[in-house]
Amino acid sequence: MGNDKQTVGIIGGGQLAWMMAQEAKRLHLKTLIQTPSSDDPAVGLADESLAS
Repeated sequence: MGNDKQTVGIIGGGQLAWMMAQEAKRLHLKTLIQTPSSDDPAVGLADESLAS
């Protein structure tokens, strides 16, 4: 295995996405959040985010 982190894609940026992003960080996983608002809580924890 290389140095590349595996990525977890999460749709939505609310409380459940925030909790998933916390655990993903603990497990050394990269997170990509797709959410309608860049102000959603999970966006702050995400490695990348897509807001529409």
